[in-house]
Amino acid sequence: MMDTKVNPFQAVGSGNGGVLPAGSYYCRFMNYEAAPPKDWGDGRGPVAGIKWRHEVTRGPHQGRSVTKTTGCRPTPKAACGEMIAAVLGNLPPEGTQPDVLLEAIEKAKGREVLVAVTTDTQGKTTMRFSPVPQV
Repeated sequence: MMDTKVNPFQAVGSGNGGVLPAGSYYCRFMNYEAAPPKDWGDGRGPVAGIKWRHEVTRGPHQGRSVTKTTGCRPTPKAACGEMIAAVLGNLPPEGTQPDVLLEAIEKAKGREVLVAVTTDTQGKTTMRFSPVPQV
């Protein structure tokens, strides 16, 4: 049963401790949407992003929503590329056309990913997404 005092759409790492405590979680990729422009602090000024939505599928936090906003660059070193690799199982070859990439991401809805949540000594929370190994 979900705790109604917790906002299920609150992003982990939002500066207030987030929804999930440090640990590893199996999550189902639910959806993505365009995120409004924000200043990512890299000198480019306000840039649009992508908000990725997942749902915890196992354990005491089952049913809770997890969101993460990334930029729009699907490169191996960018958070967007990490997210795409997690939901698709690998990062598509460089130069993959956007319509092909979006079609693959649409088909990946419902796929399970592994989310590692860590908190540093200053209380900053970070999430890393990876594909669930297929056995």
